[in-house]
Amino acid sequence: MVFLHKGEPLLTFQHRRLHEWPPEGGSSTLCESLPHHQHRKQMDLSIALLREIGWEGAAMVEYRYDPAHDRFVLMEINGRFWGSQPLAFHAGAQFGWLTYSVLGRRVVPDISPPKVGVLCRYLIPDIKRLLRIVFQPGKIQDRSLRFGWMAEICNLLRYFCRGGETSYVWWRQDSGPFFADMHHVALRALRLGRDARRSTSCTISQAS
Repeated sequence: MVFLHKGEPLLTFQHRRLHEWPPEGGSSTLCESLPHHQHRKQMDLSIALLREIGWEGAAMVEYRYDPAHDRFVLMEINGRFWGSQPLAFHAGAQFGWLTYSVLGRRVVPDISPPKVGVLCRYLIPDIKRLLRIVFQPGKIQDRSLRFGWMAEICNLLRYFCRGGETSYVWWRQDSGPFFADMHHVALRALRLGRDARRSTSCTISQAS
């Protein structure tokens, strides 16, 4: 993640995905902020790529990393705020503030370096991931993946018992997004239930 202004990186931040939904690859459900020096070469290449295309503002250059061969594969450039932006927020990587200050007010503010080792979890999709691993492993499309279901359960239990992790949607100082998300989940569950009842009713009518 980089905020580029007139070719200069005002802020850099990187993280790795620990969990995804679905388990074989998709949206991040648990991620961790990494030290600034880790994968430094790749960060420099990402900055050079954004400079080459004349980028201004925040962007995320996303890779898949193969630790066995120490090899990166470029996936995409997200020229917008990304799904794991909550992690950047909780780690103090102030991309939103820079966007407002630099691109809106034309003022470059002083900012502190982001914190390392911050964990951020998207709880409901992460629970769905666990349920898939434990109860529906046959639906995981990548057959080469192996998950220890007991370790996965313990990992989630630690989230509730230990604390210390941040959340994609819950923040004590601003609980509005959490309750909006819960409202959306409830409406979706009601809609799915209603559709299921209609489907059952139609099936019974056709059979009779």
